[in-house]
Amino acid sequence: MFDENKRYQVFVSSTYVDLASERQAVVSTLLRLNAFPSGMELFPAGNEDAWKLIKGVIDECDYYLLIIGGRYGDVDSGKGISWTEREYDYARSKKKPVMALLHRDEGLIPMSKGEPTDEGRVRLAAFRKKIKSRRHVRYWDSSSSLRAEVAESWISFLRANPAVGWMRADQQTSAESFKELAELRKRVAELEHQLAEAIVQPPPDTEQFEQGSDPFELVVNVRCAYLREGHEPLWIDVWHKVTVTWDCLFCFVGLSLLGECDDTKLRARLTDALLHEYMVDEASGLQREVYAEIEKLTDSHHVVDDNVVELELDVRDGDFDTILAQFMALGYIRQSERSHGTALWSLTAYGRMRVVQLKARRRAPRDAADIRYENV
Repeated sequence: MFDENKRYQVFVSSTYVDLASERQAVVSTLLRLNAFPSGMELFPAGNEDAWKLIKGVIDECDYYLLIIGGRYGDVDSGKGISWTEREYDYARSKKKPVMALLHRDEGLIPMSKGEPTDEGRVRLAAFRKKIKSRRHVRYWDSSSSLRAEVAESWISFLRANPAVGWMRADQQTSAESFKELAELRKRVAELEHQLAEAIVQPPPDTEQFEQGSDPFELVVNVRCAYLREGHEPLWIDVWHKVTVTWDCLFCFVGLSLLGECDDTKLRARLTDALLHEYMVDEASGLQREVYAEIEKLTDSHHVVDDNVVELELDVRDGDFDTILAQFMALGYIRQSERSHGTALWSLTAYGRMRVVQLKARRRAPRDAADIRYENV
């Protein structure tokens, strides 16, 4: 029987990158409904060790909530199905009550959030058909409609599918109840410990992506004005290729993401850092190319540094999007709730740890003679 004094644990399952904001909408709604959401962003699937953890969390959950958009998701090569479908099948095998939320119209899903391959689309269609053959399927077409579907159907879903749930200790009276609560607390402590270890590890299979000291070539545009006495300012516009490592790029923007940051601020932080790093450094070639353009246009062989003003640098939209996608794939950043239609970015727990490691000052190596001298 449904008990209003109880709180219930819900496993929220979906594909990852394309449904980040939609999943967050569901999680925030469940929290307002006094439920405990658990999800794959905390327990990323991708290998068997992570899968053991996920199974344990599903076992402890009272309900399983599935969100399906336009992607089928990464396929577990050993099972031949996606990790999302594997979670769904496991929840069904454990007889967990399932609430499935399917996108109402696949034709309205942006291409960037859709399945890129014919095989993926066939698999997704079959998965949707399997889900729809079960009861309690709801439909959505936006984050707001997801919130509404969960909020409107939650109580009736609980009444139709009673579960054990959680209850405050002061609301239970029997010795058996206290024993059960102690066991549950112990299990929560174990899961929190497992989560603490998992959350500071990179997502599985990230070794296949460029990272660390791997180089990335991007095209920057430098625009500036050159002042000449008795002349109008001469505007210079130069495109130039620079090569930078992924660790360096993450250092440029990482601290800006300790709080939420929109695309505009994040891009400004990146371009300011690139301007300082490559325009000031003569060895980079960017300053030489800008100065060579000025010399050509002024028919001069000497550029006065102080006359180069209003320096601006920008990167191509495609390069900026690639950098964001790479940081997401490496597990460094996540997309938060949208504010007035603007995407907000922030660091993951792993990303926060990574940027602190990169920015922290390292001790210089010292030999034994130095240490003995200091102790004299």
